[in-house]
Amino acid sequence: MKIRTGISGNTLRQGGKTRLAIQTWIGVYPVLTVIALILEPILSDMEIPLRTLVMSVLMVPIMVFWIMPLIDRVARKA
Repeated sequence: MKIRTGISGNTLRQGGKTRLAIQTWIGVYPVLTVIALILEPILSDMEIPLRTLVMSVLMVPIMVFWIMPLIDRVARKA
């Protein structure tokens, strides 16, 4: 069974897990920051576990379907 990650095998072979970790961080940091800034008025009254749940529910699909494929395309061209 083959699992598709959205990250090409070539990307992993060329830079390994370190490159994947850096690419992931490049995507996660700005997405998480924007979500936190936009939702701060709503999230500020919530307990931390609920706050992180809301943010992760929004962040994961954004990362998987838009940001990581974009980063992967840019990295392949570099």
